[in-house]
Amino acid sequence: MIDDDRLRLEAALKRTYDAFATWHSDFEIISPGERLKFRGSGIPHCPKHWAAESQRKAPRPDKRGFMLDYMSAHGTLVHEMVQKWFGVVGVMYGKWKCVKCGKILPEREEAVLGPVHHCSEPCSYVEFEMKSPELSNFSGHCDGVLYLMKKYLPIEMKVRNPDVIEAIRRAKAAKPNNVLQCTSYRRVLPELLISIPKESWHDYVAVLYFDRKDIRNREFVLSEYAPDLFENEVKSMRRTKKIVELKLWNRLEGICSAKSDSPYCPYNSACFCKDPDAAWEAILPGITNPRRPEDIPERFRRGRT
Repeated sequence: MIDDDRLRLEAALKRTYDAFATWHSDFEIISPGERLKFRGSGIPHCPKHWAAESQRKAPRPDKRGFMLDYMSAHGTLVHEMVQKWFGVVGVMYGKWKCVKCGKILPEREEAVLGPVHHCSEPCSYVEFEMKSPELSNFSGHCDGVLYLMKKYLPIEMKVRNPDVIEAIRRAKAAKPNNVLQCTSYRRVLPELLISIPKESWHDYVAVLYFDRKDIRNREFVLSEYAPDLFENEVKSMRRTKKIVELKLWNRLEGICSAKSDSPYCPYNSACFCKDPDAAWEAILPGITNPRRPEDIPERFRRGRT
């Protein structure tokens, strides 16, 4: 017979688990100086989101909890494992970090094909950090660069639900925002990896989707590298920055057509509530009113420098 102490202990453990499994906390994220970062993972950017962030006076609280932490940790684990095994079979190109001493290898060369060992252990892959001499405000981390058929190919990895994998399989095409993200890395990587001749890059970008429930269910999608995709996004971002500078809110547009397009956006409820005009008017006063030429500050009017 199970004693009372054990029953009470089991009940206490269950209550404790349930408490943190359903617990949420408001963490202050994004300091004022980081609001308008142009990141690969954040494109296509939403003009309305950018404008709202530009007017925020304090760090914005963001709901964080156990399940979101679990999903993030699960995705990170899948990325690291796949990067390791691409290295084991000798097709992952880049820098490598020793899991024991933390040393980054190779020390002098730009990058090498895996696998790389140090301290008698296989090293972990170091994702390329985007630092473009031409696009100084662009940043991000590329999941990997593969060396296949004697050419180089950027790859982006996504962990998604089974229904998403099936939809991608039926469409035989990657999600447009994922293609744009990988395209941005393909655009910047040749500037960073100057030892690789420009003609040694494939004219494709790759997105590898994994089923969140079963990693064996995956879909590998190639898309033609179209630099105009990224160049147009850069133009759109610069236009948004000018609108933010002039506060011409009525010229702003959102990018989501449904609430599910960006479920974690802090302004999702404003776009898809019963009265979005009133909601956005509270965030950006004047967004529902047309701006006249005379409303534009004189120093920005056409014909003036």
